[in-house]
Amino acid sequence: MATMRSATLMSSWTQRASSYVVEAAHVLGRRFSHTSKKYVRNLPPRNYLQIRDVETVYAVAAFEGSPNLGVFSVDITGGTAWATQMFVMRHIRDDGQQPRSLPLYLFEQGMHNHWFQGEIIKVCKMMSDQLSIGKPDIIKEIFIWRPIDAAAVPVPSKAYAGIGSRELRPEAIKAMKDLFARIGDFEKQVVTKHLSLQ
Repeated sequence: MATMRSATLMSSWTQRASSYVVEAAHVLGRRFSHTSKKYVRNLPPRNYLQIRDVETVYAVAAFEGSPNLGVFSVDITGGTAWATQMFVMRHIRDDGQQPRSLPLYLFEQGMHNHWFQGEIIKVCKMMSDQLSIGKPDIIKEIFIWRPIDAAAVPVPSKAYAGIGSRELRPEAIKAMKDLFARIGDFEKQVVTKHLSLQ
């Protein structure tokens, strides 16, 4: 009985994740096949579960080449790309509008070794023909990573996901330690403030 219930639950969450996985595969330019080995096939739906109910995502990855302006791709490496891409899609779907700044923070451990925040911006493409010089053609929304100072990355609280590479570089390890060390400082400030109000 437990095996049947487990299989039903597994099937249920896989089906819910399926629309996100298919869309993420398209945006990322990656393949997702239901005929792959079971372990491989379950990775993207598992990544969906990592971001399904969280308010904030903290990720560690490297940029995948140059940022792909003009698309909604997060353009980072590995499985971290699947989870962050689905978080962007979920956040937009749930809010029903295109927010400017997302609660999505990336420590890029490739070329930059720096923090970035995910943003969605509107760009205006100008037509090149002579009949419409100076008139906007299409307003398009694109995803970008905006560099931010480490101090601007909010302290993890409530429901958050920490995702990323299995192979953290020393700079990424330090960035994570610094970020999570601030939780203690944050808690001390809250307790001190609470006690001073009594």
